[in-house]
Amino acid sequence: MIRLERSRNGFTIIELLVVVAIIALLIAILLPAIGKAREEAMQTQSRVNLRNIGVACGAYGADYADRQWTACSDDIGSFNGNCVQYTQNRCPQQFVLGLDVDGTARGFLIPVGPQCPPAGASANCNVFEAYWPCDFKNTTGNFGSWRIPNSKTFNGYVGKKFYDPVFYAPKDRLVLERAQDYLDSGQEYVGVAQDAILSSYCWSPAAMWAPTVLAGKTGYVAPNTLAGAWRTPTQGQAAFPDSKTRCLEHSLLQGGPAGYKGSNPDAMSPAKRGDGGVPWFFNQGTYSSPNVLFFDGSVRTMSVRDAQDLDGRMTKQNSLSGWVNPGGWVKNTPLSGIGYYSGIGLGLDIELNNSGGNSFHVLTTDGILGRDTVGAK
Repeated sequence: MIRLERSRNGFTIIELLVVVAIIALLIAILLPAIGKAREEAMQTQSRVNLRNIGVACGAYGADYADRQWTACSDDIGSFNGNCVQYTQNRCPQQFVLGLDVDGTARGFLIPVGPQCPPAGASANCNVFEAYWPCDFKNTTGNFGSWRIPNSKTFNGYVGKKFYDPVFYAPKDRLVLERAQDYLDSGQEYVGVAQDAILSSYCWSPAAMWAPTVLAGKTGYVAPNTLAGAWRTPTQGQAAFPDSKTRCLEHSLLQGGPAGYKGSNPDAMSPAKRGDGGVPWFFNQGTYSSPNVLFFDGSVRTMSVRDAQDLDGRMTKQNSLSGWVNPGGWVKNTPLSGIGYYSGIGLGLDIELNNSGGNSFHVLTTDGILGRDTVGAK
């Protein structure tokens, strides 16, 4: 007699628990690896963005006698930098970000004399300092053209749009969230200049002035008092092209403190920069290591600790020569003290605050003739 056994239709509870435990273990093993791979992919894309910006710099230089991009006319310091007098006597190049959907030029427009082409109804001398590489004002968050690599006169060498993905780092979550609608629009520019969502990247303002403005031997000298101070140096003037930063991730994206998520994306527009709550910046963390484009065209991550090391070495070496600013960055600018970091670094990374802050890239000693990293040790 054949006895038929009834087959089981499912798993026992114990078997289910074993399967769940195995799946949970696999997830625990794989998630960190997936997260690390995703982060590395975003870093790689950011480095690609910087390389593309570097290529565009070369193309721009080919059209402008090897000079770097600038928003300033060479004679912008005339009349001691008085905007009213200057604009009555000159026909300056306007600082345009792009054309809006109706064809209107949007940007930081200043008035012009009757002998010049019309500047537009929004022209106002209140935006004059936006042309400067850096305005040295904590009330604006140290604003200036160094924060806008995606202006119209430069983005024409990239994708011909202010809101082009190449100007926004994938890890710069807050800025990307705020700019996403504009990026998706496909328009050259959207909105007014004061509400522009600033790029994830920034130029080195120190390298946009003549080297005498931030000379280590003499210290800071107001550019309006120096002939030719506003004429941007040529790219070939970089004395240490593999050690002088040219463009880097402005937000603190690599090596931030545990749990850091940033704050207030609206503060990334010019109108809000003095309101506080901006995300941390590249020089506000001891272990920060922004992705950097150097003057030799190379792209790599650079440690803030390396900049601090350079500052210490230069201070010891040049103090014996009687330099006013012997370190890696000039400290007697109108910002005073530790420079660019001073007004926005309070209460953040305590370890970095105790070490004296950091203004590499922004206030580099000797500008384009200086260096921001030690390099090989």
